[in-house]
Amino acid sequence: MIRTEIRGAEVVVDGLQNVSNGVRKAALLGVIEALQIAHAHCREIISADDHSLKDLADMGHPYSARNPRTIHEPDETVHRQSGEYLDALRVQKPVSYADGAIVEGTVGIDPDNADMTQLDRWIQTGTTRMRARAWAERVKIDHADEIVAPIEERISAAIESEGIA
Repeated sequence: MIRTEIRGAEVVVDGLQNVSNGVRKAALLGVIEALQIAHAHCREIISADDHSLKDLADMGHPYSARNPRTIHEPDETVHRQSGEYLDALRVQKPVSYADGAIVEGTVGIDPDNADMTQLDRWIQTGTTRMRARAWAERVKIDHADEIVAPIEERISAAIESEGIA
């Protein structure tokens, strides 16, 4: 049974061990397309520019753990300051493993950028002074159906064209 799963900004297709190479290729192409969609939604949620750091301070630090307030919908919205965090957002090259049974790919902060990886951890899980804004999970919640659609469409089309269905 082929199964597609979204975990935060990670896309996983498994159950491909007993399918043709054509179906595996369709799954890989679907994952690539899904990652492009996920990347666009991730960029959108971490690129707000309507409040500067000064504006946020004047608002009483709404992202603080001490004085939390919701100022955006969705609440997980992250404001762009220097642009480094947004620039560190990458689509990791999709991989296939377990003899082609699994294809997966990830959208996230470049793991080779230690400063931005640490900042990402602080933003998504929070600190003692800043509340968490798990934006990758929000992207999954809000857009999972849209993200998995190209995978399911490509796999279905490949199965149908091979007369397997």
